[in-house]
Amino acid sequence: MSLPAAMLGPEGWPAAGAMAVLADSTLGLAAASTATVHRGAVTVSLSIDFPARPGPSRSLSAVGTGRLTDNDTIFATGEMSGEDGRLLCTASLHGLIVDSVRDTGWGSRSDHRNAASQGEPVTPSEPEVSASGDGVRLTHTVPPAWSNGWGNLHGGAVAFLAERSIAEVIRRAAGPGRRERYMHFSVDYLRPIPVDGRPIVSEARIVHGGVSVTHVHGQVRRADGRIAARCRAAARVDFR
Repeated sequence: MSLPAAMLGPEGWPAAGAMAVLADSTLGLAAASTATVHRGAVTVSLSIDFPARPGPSRSLSAVGTGRLTDNDTIFATGEMSGEDGRLLCTASLHGLIVDSVRDTGWGSRSDHRNAASQGEPVTPSEPEVSASGDGVRLTHTVPPAWSNGWGNLHGGAVAFLAERSIAEVIRRAAGPGRRERYMHFSVDYLRPIPVDGRPIVSEARIVHGGVSVTHVHGQVRRADGRIAARCRAAARVDFR
């Protein structure tokens, strides 16, 4: 996976949200492929651990293995490496195999056209940022290419927007000359987010700013204000 500029951190390193996009896609496919009959899959939770400091890399590669249990529950694990082969993170995913809207309320599945092939943008625009106290709020507009087969925001894209707000609140608290280095990042998915041109909001706040590790909680809201995903992160703040 080659990374566009929007998925790189300020030093040209892959953003944690970019790794979440690739993790959700790779592990979801690995798990869904274990089903004997092709059906849709939705992510319930995604967890990523970062064993080492990342380095400059404009591409990522991922491998994953999946299992299907109880005929509708999927579980997958995998890892991602940079273009130099260095291990960047390990990941795990829990999800569900679904047939229709009746299973999860995520919408009726249809064959959406590939927006990227139509010349439409495939990365979100820069968000509108507002800050208050120990928290931040980012308002995003996402392109149609980030929708899944149900016309809802792809699970990896939800994680990407969540991580943007987490990185923003950590950088504001850390001050100039320092950057976040993730140790853990996870997302729990509560409900779908329709990709219909309306704004999507991600919020984050620091719940503990320790000497060694900073803990952040966040959430992603739909245009109607309902919480669609909750996320957590633990990060070290290093001098650049």
